[in-house]
Amino acid sequence: MGGKGNRLKLVRGAALMTGLGVIGICPPAFASPFHIPDADAATEWEVKVSADYERVGGETVRDAPVLDITAPLRPGLETSITFGWGRFEEDGSAADGFLDFEWAVKAELTRQERGALASIAIEPALIAPTGTHGLSEHVWAAELPVIVSKVFGPVELRGLASYAHPFSEDGEDEIGLGLLASISLAESFSVGVEAGRDASVDHFDEAEVSFGVGAKWEFTDGYELQARVGRVREDAEDGTEVTIFLERAF
Repeated sequence: MGGKGNRLKLVRGAALMTGLGVIGICPPAFASPFHIPDADAATEWEVKVSADYERVGGETVRDAPVLDITAPLRPGLETSITFGWGRFEEDGSAADGFLDFEWAVKAELTRQERGALASIAIEPALIAPTGTHGLSEHVWAAELPVIVSKVFGPVELRGLASYAHPFSEDGEDEIGLGLLASISLAESFSVGVEAGRDASVDHFDEAEVSFGVGAKWEFTDGYELQARVGRVREDAEDGTEVTIFLERAF
């Protein structure tokens, strides 16, 4: 989302089936292939189209296409909306339909290049239960991620802590933690590695853990291709996740 909460996200299959959309260590808007979004608010309009695949045990989730539209409101403040189509498969059965709709706002609290020790931002998001055909439990949810970024020359370290709350009596609040390290190998190309942990407040020892590597490549002015491949462990089962983004800034 907004830098692709960001983006609480997504966590995919399990979160979709509990009505939280993609929340936890990543913002629900798939605004970035990394679960941890950028701490800087957008300075121009951005349109992102993405495809996401995750398979854990016998469950497979495909989210494609997903559209994320981001608009700058003023310096240091942006807003974004995310919506799309998904498919959930389990034990030979499948369901296709709309994904939950998300609205998010990212606000910069500090920015390193303006003299602060690090860049800090918040990106509160509201998830509306618009998913259809089994892709939503029809529960409203909200999330508050805090993003911290520190740049050392071509290297960036980024961290995230998030809290998600479903507005239902039987829903469970979730906490997400994540860390990303990336390096710019060229002006238009960077790579990164990421690790995250996502769990309910009452069962933090039963967390979902994920690891991934990703890259961003601005192959021509205003167009960027982004991708991430990762491993996830959930309920003692290992899985794979792949995300591809095409971003247009104007």
